[in-house]
Amino acid sequence: MTREQFQCLNCGGKYFDLCLDGQIYFHVCSPLPPDENGISLPRPNARNETNCNRSPDLIPAITSEGLGVNCLTNQNLLEPAWITHLKNRAQKEEQE
Repeated sequence: MTREQFQCLNCGGKYFDLCLDGQIYFHVCSPLPPDENGISLPRPNARNETNCNRSPDLIPAITSEGLGVNCLTNQNLLEPAWITHLKNRAQKEEQE
């Protein structure tokens, strides 16, 4: 099992695409830090890799790309491999 490390271009968070137990990690940007009144607002252009399709008839996709990611361990990867797989699957099914 090869784990790749990514950095979110929106929040700057660094994360691995797979947890130590092999489970896929779904990155979600945290909200902005609280303001002087203690109010924390959503981060603009937040990345959210959780599944946005709740119907079994639809191809899974991530909720929001945000500003994208950089792979820190493999410069040939533009995003986690599992996301690329979903996009390729969706493209094939749209062409059928």
